[in-house]
Amino acid sequence: MLLLLPLALANEPRLVVAHLAFPEGVQASSARVELQANEDSLELILSDDGRSPSDAPSDNIWTAQGELDYARWTAISLYAALPGEAEQLLYQGYESSDELGPLRFGWTSVQDPDGLQIRRSVAGWPGASAPVDNQRPLLVSFGWGLIALAWVGVLAALRLLKR
Repeated sequence: MLLLLPLALANEPRLVVAHLAFPEGVQASSARVELQANEDSLELILSDDGRSPSDAPSDNIWTAQGELDYARWTAISLYAALPGEAEQLLYQGYESSDELGPLRFGWTSVQDPDGLQIRRSVAGWPGASAPVDNQRPLLVSFGWGLIALAWVGVLAALRLLKR
């Protein structure tokens, strides 16, 4: 059954959501993503004006969405320009897209002496670009989970020592 799934989805367009977060103090003038999946291609013009669903205007997270045919792999090229500078290629690569549902791609940019550097975000939109302060609830929940796991391990070890 799972082997037939790609065949069933081959002609179904899927929602593609892309976001690019710029660091505080860096204002981009344009950003776009080119996607190629099999014979289908899509160019998304990213914006920071609140037009995309769940996007807050002027939050330095540029977003766009569109539809792309199903493919197991998607070739992606990400371009951006800072004010007064030419557009530059920030990211180029292939992403696995076997999952069902919308494709979510995200990047976080970092300003360093060599210019704008990009990192692929693994989480979905829009939280992938959130600062660490906004990710604390997730980190705390993982921490409590580890504490509970360690406590169970200690109790199990004590029980074994009593025997």
